[in-house]
Amino acid sequence: MPVVVYISSCILVLACITYLYILINRHKRVFSPMQGMVLSMGAAMMGSTLIGTILGIIFKQMTWPTMVSVILGIGLGYLTGRPVHMVAALDGMLARIMGGLMGPMLGVMVANENPLVMVGFLDCVFIGMIFTLVFFIREHVKHRALQTQQN
Repeated sequence: MPVVVYISSCILVLACITYLYILINRHKRVFSPMQGMVLSMGAAMMGSTLIGTILGIIFKQMTWPTMVSVILGIGLGYLTGRPVHMVAALDGMLARIMGGLMGPMLGVMVANENPLVMVGFLDCVFIGMIFTLVFFIREHVKHRALQTQQN
């Protein structure tokens, strides 16, 4: 049962990051480098923290989960930030490193207590963050469209 929860949580992260990447890439000309940094960092930190926590819970050690979550995070941070600006990609990569370092520590700490509760909590926080970022993208795109129509 727990393995199914962990796998579905990882799939949730990948699906949400993919959706966010598509939105960012579709509207990349609308965002300033600072806005791209916020988008990339928001997705980056929560995604790598959640993945790192799951890996820390499963393996009950920090070395390999930390390396895997940091490497995966660097790639995803680059992908979510690069469509906007290289500064946004760099910020996303750095945030993923931070989340990748913290996630396995959290996973190892909660592995013997209530790991499913922690993963469920992080899933909820992650979904909340993704909804907020998607809302930000849609509001910003709508605002830019109104500005363009007025000019």
